[in-house]
Amino acid sequence: MPPIDITDKIGFALLKKGVIDYETLEKSLRVKDSEDKKNRRNLGQILVNDFGADHDAVFREVADLYAFREIYLADEAMDKARLDFIKKYVDGLPQTVRDMVVQSRMLPLKFDEKQPDKLIIISADPTDRRIPLIAREFGAKKYEVAYCRLKDLQNLLEQVIPPENEFLKLLENSQGASRSRKRMMTRWSTKRPWKRKSARAPSSTSWRARSWKLSARDAATCTSSPRRGTAPSSGSVPMET
Repeated sequence: MPPIDITDKIGFALLKKGVIDYETLEKSLRVKDSEDKKNRRNLGQILVNDFGADHDAVFREVADLYAFREIYLADEAMDKARLDFIKKYVDGLPQTVRDMVVQSRMLPLKFDEKQPDKLIIISADPTDRRIPLIAREFGAKKYEVAYCRLKDLQNLLEQVIPPENEFLKLLENSQGASRSRKRMMTRWSTKRPWKRKSARAPSSTSWRARSWKLSARDAATCTSSPRRGTAPSSGSVPMET
């Protein structure tokens, strides 16, 4: 009997516990197979991001199958000293890496009691590929990744890395521009339909131009073939009788 892939184990476990149905599992596996191998997401990430599966229900199962231990922040002493410890590591990161910390939803929590040189990192998705890159920036000799519930980790992230004022300003400006566009569209829709403009009278310039052309044409006609009984035009020689 061929060995069962761990992806199938995760899908089967979630299906058995009622977290997902068979149709969702089948669709998510098709999405996984269609992605490029280099940037392919795991089944848990696809189920959560593409099909709206419960994050903690999925990744608790993922953490269990991949042997990540779970850390409950309610059991930790989250005092000022702990927050300062986390901020010290996060504030020392380049801005691009800090953005990755927020996007991957992970934080350094503490050093292990039994191994003082091992840094414990908590993450809502311990399988995120960006975690090793971020952990290298912390400068710890060793590190361990543990699973933490998304809601708990999100609250801790907001304390350590609060939203920046510049981001709030951009958001307010965007909302203000949206309201202005909406008011403009409302005024536009309530306006009366335009009436068909009446034909404009020719301007004095165009009228004079047409009159000049007409006079010039008449003058040329009179010069080339004068009628009997009409006065000769200026510059012509009268015929002798």
